[in-house]
Amino acid sequence: MTIEEQDDRWARLGADEPEPERDRLAVAALVAAVVALVPLAVALALVALRRIARSDRGGEGLAWGALALSGAWLAVGAVVLTSVLTADPRPVRALTTAPPATVHAPETSGEGYLFGEENGTCFDVNPYIPLARVTRLPCTSPHDAEIYAMVALPRAGGYPGAAWVQEAAEASCAQWFDGKLDPGLDYPGLEKTVVVPDQQSYYLDSTGACVFYSPKGKLTRPAREMGVPRG
Repeated sequence: MTIEEQDDRWARLGADEPEPERDRLAVAALVAAVVALVPLAVALALVALRRIARSDRGGEGLAWGALALSGAWLAVGAVVLTSVLTADPRPVRALTTAPPATVHAPETSGEGYLFGEENGTCFDVNPYIPLARVTRLPCTSPHDAEIYAMVALPRAGGYPGAAWVQEAAEASCAQWFDGKLDPGLDYPGLEKTVVVPDQQSYYLDSTGACVFYSPKGKLTRPAREMGVPRG
């Protein structure tokens, strides 16, 4: 073999072999993954890998890249969905406007709707009917509770959930509690709580009732008159 023939042989051996044709489905899979068409990208990539394994086509790296990118999109979607499901629907804040001034409730008995009553209303609840239905009573007769404030709750955007409604009402009631009782007296046995509507009632009247009650039994006079000297 002459020197020229040897040089030609080595030149042919060192020459770059032509790249195999890329599978078109692998290319399409990568494009679909880039634009977040995850189901399409996964389907195209799997078909492309099967076709590449049975032929001399190229593009295996593109198909695997499409699968990896699709997985990344799924992970991002899972994080976003979890954040949306676990986040509070809206920030809780107290009302910025005062509730109506305290008034003397009518000294008459009668059936009433709790979330439509006035400040100063005293009432009984019936354990066998919904809490929203109450019986108005004179505050000088035994009664279960007395309303010291009615607070409006935002209605825009639909029902925000029981926990949010309760927390928002408590924040508003706390804001307007000052001045309802004499700060220089003690009120043994007197407690305060918040009554809020359930989801069905919320759409009719998104109002919370701030009330005084006694865990020891009935109140027998207006809450403000129950104070006793300290010590």
